[in-house]
Amino acid sequence: MKHPVEERHIAARQDTLVVQAIAELARRVRDADDARPWAEAGLDAQFRAAAAHLAAEFAADDLGAWESRYLSLRHLTSGAPGAGTPLWF
Repeated sequence: MKHPVEERHIAARQDTLVVQAIAELARRVRDADDARPWAEAGLDAQFRAAAAHLAAEFAADDLGAWESRYLSLRHLTSGAPGAGTPLWF
């Protein structure tokens, strides 16, 4: 604990680093717990069929929303070669 605190300045104190490490571990465990049911759902034929149905049903609305966002932000450019290319591309 001493090296990361004193030499790398990751935290102000050793106990603060321990608290941060515990919080990060808790977040990773929570993320893994949240991901598990979604991974299992992807193996379920009924879930996949329902998701495909929803995707097809809302495809036009989704495309319209993305096109609208693209057109409203198109003036933002990188300034790099090929200027005119939006920053998110």
